[in-house]
Amino acid sequence: MPPCPLRPLPSDRRTRPCHSARRPAPPGGAEHPPDRPPGHPEGGTAENGAPPRPAAPPGYGGRADSLTALRWFAALGVFGFHTASDLAPLPVLAPLMRIGYEGVPFFFVLSGFVLTWSARPGDTVRNFYVRRFARVWPLLAVTTLPALAIVHYWNRAAFSPGGTVETLTLTQVWTTHHFYTANIVTWTLSCEAFFYLSHPLLIRLLSRLRGRSLAATAAAMVLVTLLTRTWPGSGAFPFEAVRLTYASPLALTPMFVVGMCAALALRRGRRPVLGVAPAIGLLAVIVALRWRSVFQPGLIPGLPPGADYFDAVVVPVFAVLIAAAALRDVERGGGLLVHPALVRLGERSFAFYLVHSMVLTAFRHFGMAARLHTAGGKAVMLVLVLSAATSLAAVLHVAVERPAERHIRRRLQRLPAGGRRALQDR
Repeated sequence: MPPCPLRPLPSDRRTRPCHSARRPAPPGGAEHPPDRPPGHPEGGTAENGAPPRPAAPPGYGGRADSLTALRWFAALGVFGFHTASDLAPLPVLAPLMRIGYEGVPFFFVLSGFVLTWSARPGDTVRNFYVRRFARVWPLLAVTTLPALAIVHYWNRAAFSPGGTVETLTLTQVWTTHHFYTANIVTWTLSCEAFFYLSHPLLIRLLSRLRGRSLAATAAAMVLVTLLTRTWPGSGAFPFEAVRLTYASPLALTPMFVVGMCAALALRRGRRPVLGVAPAIGLLAVIVALRWRSVFQPGLIPGLPPGADYFDAVVVPVFAVLIAAAALRDVERGGGLLVHPALVRLGERSFAFYLVHSMVLTAFRHFGMAARLHTAGGKAVMLVLVLSAATSLAAVLHVAVERPAERHIRRRLQRLPAGGRRALQDR
């Protein structure tokens, strides 16, 4: 009998038999296909004969290629944020490209969702940490050396042994001195490392919440996100204190928890309020309004002119979009987001995220960006930088990221598994 792809968490009270198990036929009627619950788009009906809105399948979520593809778009948004200052083809596009920073909150929400959605019982905390280490650290270590060389020789910055150690130990975000040491994007990996450490404890706590309590927790996390985005920027604190508050893992953990709450709700049979297309449409409207408000500050009455609040606006939409995409993969397994080309780009998105700023620095160092004065020239340069970063990411993904991850997981996960039960991600 093939293994069931969807299984409940140990703490879930509601359980459902494995879809591959044979169920008795209802009296006087045909049996539902064993892998089609009543109300499924491809089988089963309600008692009144009409196909009802199907419940989301509970339990182990498994792989969702749509989420892999979405990672690429988030990384592309961060790329746009870093190139907006000198490679925006038109001045009017620069504010839109800067909104690409929201790819960072998207990654935080996605991490919380994926680690919880793909979790299954029987794992250990130690093995969970091994997989996270194998996934992140090898590529970080390989890219840190050229990043240090770029900073030292091209940017004329003094070598910082302490900053290098903090980068490689994923602790830089807890300091104010080495926040942007070497590669400017690795501070987010320091935040992710804290999320990984916290996940086994957080999942135990959140798994005890039911229904409205889980929804209330997610809403509270959005409110905390709003406070951490707006309060530090009020001018009452020095810049370094604002950095530790605004960008600290503690201040960003609520985004991660929102993703976890969305995954737990989906695993328990709750469907997202919007499908993939409506969620993308809503996100596009929000981004368009934010873009327009840069040129027309009073466009949305009651909202402050700054963008600090924007994270709290898009985080719940991100959670809905991610949950809807995962559910669509489970129910139908189709859609544009599972196109092989997008999935491959998504698989390379981590490498792209780590190298794109170094490639951009190289183009700037040789004066390629400074000599561009036309919209067409900047557009061509933007494509060249994107192509170079994407190509380098593909090489690193195949030559470093994948083999290093397999090697570390094969070596360390063979050791006797100790520790308490946690959750597994693929």
